[in-house]
Amino acid sequence: MQYEIDLKLDKPTLEKLIEEGFSLQVFKGANNISKDAAKVSVWKSVEELLELNTIEWEENYAGYFTATVLKDEAVIEATDFSSLKLGDLYTLNSDGEGIVSKGERSDSFNYAMEQQKVPEDQFYCGLGSIADNKLSPFVAISIAPQFFVQLEPHEKILLMFSRQPREVGTITVQSESRAILIDFPTSNRKIVLSFDENTGWLPLDPADPRVTIFKNPVNIVNEVCN
Repeated sequence: MQYEIDLKLDKPTLEKLIEEGFSLQVFKGANNISKDAAKVSVWKSVEELLELNTIEWEENYAGYFTATVLKDEAVIEATDFSSLKLGDLYTLNSDGEGIVSKGERSDSFNYAMEQQKVPEDQFYCGLGSIADNKLSPFVAISIAPQFFVQLEPHEKILLMFSRQPREVGTITVQSESRAILIDFPTSNRKIVLSFDENTGWLPLDPADPRVTIFKNPVNIVNEVCN
């Protein structure tokens, strides 16, 4: 299924955002996740803003493992990643190689890890998407040998403008003011938004139930992972 966000900027707003060095950063989450142990990272970034900015994606999920320590502003680098479909079990074996097989839960992406050859090595697993054989991670959580992690997909998308340059995969704990959250149901997968430098975010339908607008900074993982 394909999803689409169309973001309109009037000319004065666009000129000000460009002049002040803003980019548009996009975050995505998952269900069935321990918020205390999870982090989210920049999934997409629009550096060259236009009067009409279109963000499109399909549900092409990928799993990954990483040894990157999950701290604010760290950039996730995958040690192994693979396309996944619901019900797959993605196991990091003792040699550090990811193996995809059939899992027990058909409604989630399932992860496991064998005991590593260096026992003190810490690994994390997560979800992302793949385009042109390149991973774009968006959520990560710790995993331990002999334990399973199950992540359930959903399409909660948080957008914010930021002066802080961040590449895709950069862990970001807190939003900046005037963030917007869109919770897409599978039956209505397109939305048109506008952003004005004075009034902030506005969906085409101000009463659109899919939309939550934040005037103050929020913890991103709390909003996109539930």
